[in-house]
Amino acid sequence: MSESGVMFTGSTQPLRQAVFSARILLRRRACIAKFRALGRVAGAAMLLVRSSLQFFQDAVE
Repeated sequence: MSESGVMFTGSTQPLRQAVFSARILLRRRACIAKFRALGRVAGAAMLLVRSSLQFFQDAVE
């Protein structure tokens, strides 16, 4: 009985650790995806601002 109990706890601990680390990885991936999306939006905004500034400079000249 005690041996099976030891085996059981020994087998569930790595599983819990794996589930825990998987959750952390998924959260990190979600955060990374958000930052990438923000980076794309910021990059597009910068390109838009640069092109509009270039357009206004050309219009002034």
